[in-house]
Amino acid sequence: MNDGKIIFFLHFHKSGGTTINDLFNKYKKHEPNTNGNPWSKSNKEIIKFWNYDKDEFNKFKYYLLSQKINFVSFEWNYFKFYDEIDLTNIELIVCIRDPYKRYISNMMIYNMQNMHDFNNKTIWWRRERSNQEFTVNFNKYNYYTKMLNGFGEQPNIEINQTHLEIAKNNLLKFSTIVILEDKDTFQLLEKYNIYTVEHKNKNNNKNNILFDLEEFKKYNMYDYELYNYAIHLSRSQLL
Repeated sequence: MNDGKIIFFLHFHKSGGTTINDLFNKYKKHEPNTNGNPWSKSNKEIIKFWNYDKDEFNKFKYYLLSQKINFVSFEWNYFKFYDEIDLTNIELIVCIRDPYKRYISNMMIYNMQNMHDFNNKTIWWRRERSNQEFTVNFNKYNYYTKMLNGFGEQPNIEINQTHLEIAKNNLLKFSTIVILEDKDTFQLLEKYNIYTVEHKNKNNNKNNILFDLEEFKKYNMYDYELYNYAIHLSRSQLL
C-alpha cells in the first residue's frame, strides 16, 4: 500500500472529504485521529503540522514513516510554508467540488440563507476535549484559493491574481485530483486499490437556499478559475 510514501489528503470542507477518508480506512492512520486528522497522543490537541517549517515537518514526516503511517488528512489548511516543505515520500491528493454547491452545503449546516452574511461570519474551530481554538475559513469567498496559499487560519485576508497563480502552482503538486461532480475521476483512486465508491454527504438543499449564481461567481472568481483548472488537471491525470 504505497510503500515508502505517505498520502496527505487535503480535505476541503464539504467537498466529499468524509467519503475519501473512509475509502482509505485500510491504510494506517495516525492514532488518535479525527476523520484522518492526527491528534496528539493525549488526544487533547489536533496536530497543526500545516504550520510547521521545513525542519519541523521533516521531523513529523520521519516520525510518521517510522510508525508506517501512510494516510494523513489535513482539513483546516494547506502547508503555510509550501515553498519550504520537502515533499519527498509525500503523495498529495485532493477532492474538489463545484464552489457554489460546496458553499450552499456549508450554509445549510449553519442554517443561513444569505451568502454575504455567511461570508462575514467568523467561525472558530473548537472541540470539547481540547483547549485549542483557531479561526477557519470554509465560509469565506475564494476558499480554495486561500487554502492553497496556506491562509486557512486567516479568514479575512484579501487575495489577488498572484495568489491564484500560487494556488495553481501548488495544485500542480497533487498527483491525484478528484472532481466530486465527475464520477469518472474517482477512477484515479484505483492506483490505491480503491475500486468501489459509496458517495456520502449528499446535499438535497432541503432549506431551498438560493442566490444568484452569477453574483456568486463574481465574488468567487478566483475559485472558479481554480476549479476549472482543477478539472483540466484531473482529466489529464485520467489519460
